Amino acid sequence: MFKYSLAAAVNICVALGISLFLHIPAGISFEVAYFSTLLVVISSCYALQKRLAKELESIQQQAGEQDKQDQATNKGIGISKFMLGVRLSFGLYRLLSYIVLGFCVVVLIDLRCFHIVGYVAGVLVCLCSVIILRMP
Repeated sequence: MFKYSLAAAVNICVALGISLFLHIPAGISFEVAYFSTLLVVISSCYALQKRLAKELESIQQQAGEQDKQDQATNKGIGISKFMLGVRLSFGLYRLLSYIVLGFCVVVLIDLRCFHIVGYVAGVLVCLCSVIILRMP
């Protein structure tokens, strides 16, 4: 619980600092980048968990037949990893999160509020927050 509070506090403090030093459009760009990147990360993790649960279930069902198929599964591992990556790349939630990200960037550009420094800072702070939250 402390980590989530720390991540929220860092987000608010950095957003306020960027807004004060680089003006309000940079703060708005920071927040848009932070939350859209967070949405992409969450949707990617959700898709990965869902896909790995399906893979684990199918592996457990095939455990009894492993002796006969041992050579075939060794050849199919590379193909299986490739297909896992393809399925994760085209997940519905992930595509929707990228659409939201693109829409928000287009709106910021149309409103002339897009500030590249604030946007890049938002992405970096979001990724650092996710890494810190994943640490044991």
